Amino acid sequence: MCEVALHQFSLTVTRERQDDPSDVSARKRARRHIITAEGKPPILGSAATSFHGEIERWNPEELFLASLAQCHLLSFLYVVERDGLGEVECTVSAEATLEVDPSGAGRIITVTLTPTTSATGDVDAIHAAHEEAHTLCFIANSVSCTVEVSPRIERASASETQG
Repeated sequence: MCEVALHQFSLTVTRERQDDPSDVSARKRARRHIITAEGKPPILGSAATSFHGEIERWNPEELFLASLAQCHLLSFLYVVERDGLGEVECTVSAEATLEVDPSGAGRIITVTLTPTTSATGDVDAIHAAHEEAHTLCFIANSVSCTVEVSPRIERASASETQG
């Protein structure tokens, strides 16, 4: 019988000081925060622009999408390496739909991940690797919204994936 492995992760989100002499409105400045974790560069955060945040800063919805896209990519690369599927290049685009009810309560109801993969190997095997990656993705397995994966796979020559 296999034992369950537990892994801990930690970070801190701190509201930024409000006394900076910025040309940004007080309402936008009030939403500024910094995400930090030991040994990593800080992430400047805000609310989404539709919620009076700043477009130049990362918002929770974008970071949620980034975690799903990043997890899919890493899970896919794991499957490709494990199964010896050849050289691949992959970029994952992500979109989410946020539903907000009249009371102001909201939730992300759907996420669509579109990995675009250029591969030298068997296209069917690459498609199957995306399916398995979705099954293995820790983050997709942790959320309640629908996460759809719609891969685009292009045949590449070996020289295209090694550049």
